[in-house]
Amino acid sequence: RLVIRALGPREIGLEFNPSLPRGISQIVGQALQSKSLPNRVFLSYSHKDKRWLEKFQTMLKPVLPKDILWDDTNINPGSKWKDEIRESLASTKVAVLLVTMNFLASDFIQNNELSPLLQAAKEEGLKVLWVPLGYSMYQNTEIATYQAAHDPNRPLDSLKGAAQDKALAAVCAAIRSAVEDA
Repeated sequence: RLVIRALGPREIGLEFNPSLPRGISQIVGQALQSKSLPNRVFLSYSHKDKRWLEKFQTMLKPVLPKDILWDDTNINPGSKWKDEIRESLASTKVAVLLVTMNFLASDFIQNNELSPLLQAAKEEGLKVLWVPLGYSMYQNTEIATYQAAHDPNRPLDSLKGAAQDKALAAVCAAIRSAVEDA
């Protein structure tokens, strides 16, 4: 029996049943260790801003494979949702923060998503792309230390029609580039 478990962000542990033939355990171990974790993109957003999540999903669909883009809509019914979020965070290479006042006010986001993402950015080089969707007090948060993927003085919500679509496309191009560089 082979057990694979997450040790921490972007680390996996392998445990082999002692009765597994030595040659098989070495082959499996080498194959797993040579595979890098996917360059997963974790979309963090407030459920109150779900329409923006849908816009990002739509814009990114043609440029990012489905198994790379992750948000909580990927959680299947019956799954332990907090475990699914933790597992996704562990394989994240690029974090996209859809920042609004709702995002910044969410205790769940602050404690369960933002804190681990910012820690991984400091310690492991995870890329943080934050997108100002609406005006907020981001200046009073650690997010302000990261370069925004769009001008915070002109949040996406302040743009209309084609101008908003153009800005969204530019942000999504930056996300794709970050994934390719990760």
